[in-house]
Amino acid sequence: KLQQEYDELYEGHEKLSSDWAKLKIEIRDLRKKYNELLGNLNRINSEPLLRKMTIAELKERGFLRSESK
Repeated sequence: KLQQEYDELYEGHEKLSSDWAKLKIEIRDLRKKYNELLGNLNRINSEPLLRKMTIAELKERGFLRSESK
């Protein structure tokens, strides 16, 4: 019985370790994407605003989202 409990705990530990590794990779990828988006935002904010943008341009740059219903 103790061996069975140990095996179950070991399997649970292995699964948690695997899930943790996947989450670390996902977090790394999300941080990379966040930093890219922040860099784009900073670049766009530093550009002089020479004219008003159209709605299509705002959507293209990611300022507006298309509403799908």
